[in-house]
Amino acid sequence: MAEKKRERRTRSFRPSHRIVVDEMGVHGGGDFLELIGNVPGLRIERNDNDPNSITPNQYSILLRGLVASIYLDNVKVNIDIARSIKQANIDFIDIMNTGHASAAYGLEAQGVIAIYSKQGSREKGKLIKQPGSITFKSPGFYSARRFYAPDYTKVSRTRSKKDDRSTLYWNPKLTVERFKNTEFTFYTSDEKGTYQIEIEGITDAGIPIHEISYLEVE
Repeated sequence: MAEKKRERRTRSFRPSHRIVVDEMGVHGGGDFLELIGNVPGLRIERNDNDPNSITPNQYSILLRGLVASIYLDNVKVNIDIARSIKQANIDFIDIMNTGHASAAYGLEAQGVIAIYSKQGSREKGKLIKQPGSITFKSPGFYSARRFYAPDYTKVSRTRSKKDDRSTLYWNPKLTVERFKNTEFTFYTSDEKGTYQIEIEGITDAGIPIHEISYLEVE
């Protein structure tokens, strides 16, 4: 019965490898990386020397030499979000190598790690939490905050006071189109150095996106 419930949560394609957490014994505070470490064809690499690494001890998961995508309950997430889910809250993990991932996840031809959390059951319209499950409230997408951005086409930069902004550009209503470049312009401050570019948004399907890059101001 439990296996049938798991099959209903997946995308109807057999995984290359499936890990059922409760069948592996008692697990608690660790993350999912400890559960997948012995899967054939899978390698976990630390990116401590990567200048683009967001946090210390950043990891990459390689399937047959390619960086795998990670899904949590069928929603694509980054590795930081996936690692925030404790082993006690995970029901099972499906690993899909290149061919399986292409069939089940469209463009994710490089392989997929699909994590499925434990879910509660419903009784007379009420949600009954199972041991190890978690409840949280998401703040959603907040777009009300504003940051000052000078317009130097109207004000002389040489005559104005020193521009020491730490936030250079913020736009809560930037719309992008699929397969097209989106262009926007902004002025840097007078402070030289490395600035972080962080992009957050929501697709038309309601899926959150997040990306971080860096800009060097000389």
